[in-house]
Amino acid sequence: MGGYAGGPVTLLAALLGVRAVILEPNAKPGFTNRVLKPFVRKAACAYEEAQAAFGAKGVLTGNPVRGGFASLPRREHREPLTLLAFGGSQGSRVLNRALVAALPSLPGPGRLRLVHQTGTVMRDEVEAAYRAAGREAEVVAFLDDMERRFAEADLVLSRSGATTCAELTVAGKAAILVPFALSADDHQRTNARALEKAGAARVLEEEGLSGESLAAAVRALVAEPGRIAAMEEAARRIGRPDAAARVAELLLGAEGTRA
Repeated sequence: MGGYAGGPVTLLAALLGVRAVILEPNAKPGFTNRVLKPFVRKAACAYEEAQAAFGAKGVLTGNPVRGGFASLPRREHREPLTLLAFGGSQGSRVLNRALVAALPSLPGPGRLRLVHQTGTVMRDEVEAAYRAAGREAEVVAFLDDMERRFAEADLVLSRSGATTCAELTVAGKAAILVPFALSADDHQRTNARALEKAGAARVLEEEGLSGESLAAAVRALVAEPGRIAAMEEAARRIGRPDAAARVAELLLGAEGTRA
């Protein structure tokens, strides 16, 4: 999957004649997978952009996610809409502070409900900020029921890592994405821009992120539920709920030919 540990293992496999397939979950192939390209049979790609980078070896499979995301029902967007904000299991300091700064400019509780996953370190700080702003919200350190949370969300605010983007598209969710500025090979920005190009997301760059810019993006979408629905349909068009089966078929197909 492009991790640094996969490099020497796959190179050794090539020397021993062991067939290999790599999975590229990002729109922009990372360094390790780029180096491994000549030594593998196929590359399972989550994005057309990555498939093109691998040439004849690239196969568009999608990035496997848990099966429940594909079966989430379509949501009727009625006020109050629900914004689900999260920054990974550890939370995101940048997203946490931007959303808190946005509170005075966000639509009121009658129009927008907030579910904010903060990570353990910042939970108390963020919860106190909500209290000080007089804004009700569900503030939690960690979410262990993401499929249900996606089902209840009208709009998602998150980073744009490979798994998150795959889950958003398979679930058919509209998103505001803030790529992590220091991600390896800038892959989060490439992922986010791929979703934005498809019409499934709005991208806000971390460098220019502020409470007002975030609030403006949220307000624009809350004011147009039809636009949220259109973004959801765009997400579903590029989502690949059968990615696990496609990757498995690719692996089975590689059995018959040496790398």
